[in-house]
Amino acid sequence: MHGYLKIVVLPFILLLLSSCKTLSSPGMNPVEVTANGAVVSQPSIPGSTLNPLMPTNAPAPTSLNTRGPFVIFKGQGGIWITNPDGSFPTRVSEYEIQGDLRRAVSPAGDRMALVVSHDQGLDLVIVRIPGGESKTVTRLISFTHDEGVWDATSPVAFATYAIWDYNSLAWQSGDGRLLAFVGAINGSTADLYLYDSQTREITQLTDGPSQAILPNWSPDGQYILHYGVSWVPPFGGAIGPANQLDGVWAVQVSDGRVITLPKPKGTTPHFVGWQDDSHFLTYDSDDQCYSQNLRSVDVVSGISTPIMSSSFYYAIAQSPQNGAFLFSSAAGCSNSLGEGCFFFFPVKPPRAGFSENEPTRSIGCLKARCSMHILKRSFPQMD
Repeated sequence: MHGYLKIVVLPFILLLLSSCKTLSSPGMNPVEVTANGAVVSQPSIPGSTLNPLMPTNAPAPTSLNTRGPFVIFKGQGGIWITNPDGSFPTRVSEYEIQGDLRRAVSPAGDRMALVVSHDQGLDLVIVRIPGGESKTVTRLISFTHDEGVWDATSPVAFATYAIWDYNSLAWQSGDGRLLAFVGAINGSTADLYLYDSQTREITQLTDGPSQAILPNWSPDGQYILHYGVSWVPPFGGAIGPANQLDGVWAVQVSDGRVITLPKPKGTTPHFVGWQDDSHFLTYDSDDQCYSQNLRSVDVVSGISTPIMSSSFYYAIAQSPQNGAFLFSSAAGCSNSLGEGCFFFFPVKPPRAGFSENEPTRSIGCLKARCSMHILKRSFPQMD
């Protein structure tokens, strides 16, 4: 039995020695195990002066960073911040808020503006980051319990919807000194206001019968785009979003001039984003096609320039590098490109401006069975 084991084990020993010799043969990089157990590859090039890379262990944070950066999120019982690695979660506000938290944080990241609800109405509150000190700037709208809850179609209720249900705050780009916000401070409808965080002055920018919603700064901080909407009967069992689009306006901050802009077709605002400091993207909708007729609008002159007539499925995005548009499409519209995801390449980059003559454009397809000269990509079928 012992002799049999010797005969069986011997070939394995020879095989192991042969393997070791192969691994250490010329042309292969030998390895070295350091004192702390790290495996470091050694260069085999003659005369090489490369030093082995040693592992580095960054010390774990012992507290919340005093100057950031932070991760901020809405959680149980308010708004929280953590270190980038998720450590030391700290609550900076107990307020429960609506809307996009990214819009609430100032460009410098040292403050956030919140719309806070309570029994007497809605307040605009500024909260410091990371300390959490809060200051009430103004009452946005006042209401009694009966006005705010039980009478869902009162003028106070409609103004409250505009302030609370939509993103009603927008910080100016740059140092974030100015804050655009929507409130019903001096009337029964929601209007556009401006808060100067240095002088603490509040300026009313608009006044009209419709409810102002969705303030949005131009990238250079010179214009504030916003929309006016209404809730009109007949109403169903529950009050949803505004069902009438009354207009689109921009306010030039330097002199307060209000610029009337062309209104897209449809009942809701169709803001895609800014192309540059003075042009934004919008589109039309109807009962058959929710998103179609993509175009650029000059915020100063109001001139609209068509970009793409084809329909797309709700959302579309533009690359800041080459101006290409990415969107998905459904087959239900008459001007649809069919099922799939598409790239749209304007011949002239939109950021360089548009000429009066419609330039030739090309469509790139990302779905299977596209033309050979078009970028294509297949997607897995979903059950």
